[in-house]
Amino acid sequence: MKLNLGGTIRSLRQAQGKTQEQLARALDVTSQAVSRWEAQGSYPDMELIPAIANFFGITIDQLFGYENKREAKIDALLEQVRELDRANLGTDETVEECIRLLREGAAEFPGNRRILYRLGEILSEAGWIRQGEDMLYDAEGYLIHNISYHKENTYWPEAIKIFENLIAEQVDDPAGRDAKVMLIRLYRNMGEYGKATALAQTMPPLYTEREIMLADAADGKERAGYLAKVLIRLTGILKEQVMQALMCCEHHFRDDFPIHKIQGVIDLIHMLFEDGRFGVFHFDLMELYLYMSEHQWRVGDRDGAFASLDKALEHARAYDARTPEYRYGARLFADADTEITYHKGIGKQAEKLPDFWPVWCWPECDGIWREMQEDPRFADWLRRTKE
Repeated sequence: MKLNLGGTIRSLRQAQGKTQEQLARALDVTSQAVSRWEAQGSYPDMELIPAIANFFGITIDQLFGYENKREAKIDALLEQVRELDRANLGTDETVEECIRLLREGAAEFPGNRRILYRLGEILSEAGWIRQGEDMLYDAEGYLIHNISYHKENTYWPEAIKIFENLIAEQVDDPAGRDAKVMLIRLYRNMGEYGKATALAQTMPPLYTEREIMLADAADGKERAGYLAKVLIRLTGILKEQVMQALMCCEHHFRDDFPIHKIQGVIDLIHMLFEDGRFGVFHFDLMELYLYMSEHQWRVGDRDGAFASLDKALEHARAYDARTPEYRYGARLFADADTEITYHKGIGKQAEKLPDFWPVWCWPECDGIWREMQEDPRFADWLRRTKE
């Protein structure tokens, strides 16, 4: 590889508005020496390299052009892992390959925070896929995590260690911020409630989220666009939290109470997206109707349960049919310049519906699923999910 150090020095000097004389004085060399370097007539002595990099406020790797090549290689590795991981939604097709690639990347680029975060994330994901989360209702009817079961997980302890190391470096970057989110949930799953709560207390309150602050910082059409993104984001959060609130207490499932709450969230989404163009919320509606079908069957509404399965299939197909250029058409969201994807819905969702059902299996629902499969309508629904 031909070294173009002189050209790099010239480009940096000109970009920063500095003269050859300024660089020469900083290095205690003549301006003629700097001129020769830039003309490729000679190279600086090796002992001057750290001082040159410091003068321009860059690393030695950047001075020699290695930084861009390194980042490009890291980008390529993470993209390869991302593509492989697309197959792992609820399955275990490429987990080992993803872990192997990331371990090799961490060895080649020691301390790279993006690689380490992704390794921790994949290890966490492997723990969910291969052993899974287990919960049960306590004596008072409240949902709790099965800590003794979770402590047998062989993947989560390593993921926790990686995330703890990322946070300990106190770097304000996506890897550090996302590591906190992952770590809070892993601490909870492993019974480290004090650590989970202490870390959660360091997180910003909801009303200071970036999307909300951007809306407060803007005006006119730009503000309308940011507010659209806020509503999209908060709708997703509300849907998830309503479902969590339902499941957290066993007493909520004594009658048709869950059906009314699930329907209320469905109605909210329809109210916001009055034109029926739901974008990523086709995925949310798919999940809601799957969960609705379980509780309709639970209270004896067999026809309603299968109607909900049909609605889930309808929304799954609509989600699968979206294009990368998808735009919302509802009035409140007309100024959003892009669709927001806040969850991991990848691949063909329609054919995965039988595996997803009922999304949230609390209370226990295996018996209900077996009963639904015995209904003559189930075979037809299952066939249509594969079309």
